Formats: sequence, structure tokens, C-alpha cells
Amino acid sequence: QNAPLFSGMEKKLLRKSPCATLILRDKLFGQSAVGVAIDAPSENDHEHQLLNDSLIRQAVTLAQFVGDKTIHLNHAWQGSDAALFLDPSVGLSPAEVKRSVDEWEINRREWLDKLTDQARDQYADHGMTFTSQLQMGPAHSAIVEAAESKKLAALVVATINRTGLAGLFIGNTAEGLIDSAPCSVLVVKPEGAQGLLTSLLTR
Repeated sequence: QNAPLFSGMEKKLLRKSPCATLILRDKLFGQSAVGVAIDAPSENDHEHQLLNDSLIRQAVTLAQFVGDKTIHLNHAWQGSDAALFLDPSVGLSPAEVKRSVDEWEINRREWLDKLTDQARDQYADHGMTFTSQLQMGPAHSAIVEAAESKKLAALVVATINRTGLAGLFIGNTAEGLIDSAPCSVLVVKPEGAQGLLTSLLTR
């Protein structure tokens, strides 16, 4: 089990940084691929698409430095939330709940496959290879497992602060990934996603 990467001072720096921040863990360069923790669809599809576009763009930039032009797009979804619908007051049978979860998984897979195809088309001239993986479970554990199994050189993640208190929170999912990832992590903030990484933390 990896120890947390950050001290209080380092976390403060990450929260305050206006740009993408690279956290180096072990060696980064070599012949290992880059992974991306793809954000889930939201009600604001345009904002969600811009964020994922930024994550993929940063991953392409990083992959060109790393030396392996393979990028893995990883998305984790929690089918366990469907347990809420088993409450008798909802009025759904176990079979109906299973059918809904299966449809949900199919929709997520189709969405991820479409995003992967779009990335292949967009970066065809860069010589990039894109793969995708859909996993069930909390993102902070499912995506870390994928990073371990694929022996990634780096993982690109986004920080999304839904509290409105800028500078106080990174986001539970992002912080879990940062502390648990077995590789280097590029942390992208939506407000700074257009710029290249300029901050560097080492451990």
C-alpha cells in the first residue's frame, strides 16, 4: 500500500496552483503508457465534454514526452447505486433493477467507445493509440487497479471543486487517486486546463 504522497504544504500548493500540476512518483520516462481518468457524463454536457477534451489533450502532450504513444481512457461507474432502487417503496422488482443497471452499463460503454473513437480521429496525425476500459466500482480504487495492471507511467486526472470554496478542496475522487496511484499523476484543473503543465512536485 502506497503512503499518501502529500504533506499539508504540498496539498495547499496543489489547491492553489492555477495550472496543471505534475506529481512525479518514481521514474516517468521510458516505454510506459499514459492513462486518463475520464469524467462521468453530467447534466452540463458541453462543460463535461470540454473537461474530457482537456484531459485527453494533456495526456497526448505528456505521452509525447514519456516515449510511449499509447493512451488508456479509463472510466469507473458505480452500479452499486442501483441498490437504492431495491427499496420496496420504489416499486421495482430485482429483475427490473438488473435490467436498468445493464442498460446503464451499455450506455456508459457506448459513450466511452464514442469518446475513444473521437480521440483517435482528432489525434490521428500524432501517431497516438487509444484504448478504453470501463470498470465498475469507486473511481479512486477501480482506476488505480487499472493503472497497476497496465503499469502506467502516468495518470491524468481532473480536480472538480463542487463546494464553491476555491483553494480548500481538491475533490474526493481526485485526492484518492493522487494518494493511491502507483505512478506519476498529472492533475488538471478545469480553469487551467488550456495551459501546459508548469508546476512540479516531487516525492
